[in-house]
Amino acid sequence: MTSIYNFTGFHSATSVNAEKIGQKGAITYNLFLLSGYVPLFALPLGVLHIYGGCTDKKVDSLSRVGLVARGILECIGLGLLFLIPDLIVSMHRHFCASRPPLTSTHRVND
Repeated sequence: MTSIYNFTGFHSATSVNAEKIGQKGAITYNLFLLSGYVPLFALPLGVLHIYGGCTDKKVDSLSRVGLVARGILECIGLGLLFLIPDLIVSMHRHFCASRPPLTSTHRVND
């Protein structure tokens, strides 16, 4: 999944259209992120993040490094460290990125 936020943040109903992913894909993505906070479920999820970061050719190199780093931290039980960045990116995604840019009808200094 290609995202403008690399590997962080949750999807809401408004961000699904902005990033062109399906509702089912967003729910799955959110469940994976939530599972990464629990050490018992984080190990297999961390392995999936590492595998995806190493093999997925559709994402850029920065996202690949981020996925591998997130996977390593989840594997050693530190997935909870991503809670605050995920919430910050989620708030930005919900409040800013899902809305069209503001356009002004007033001309200044023609």
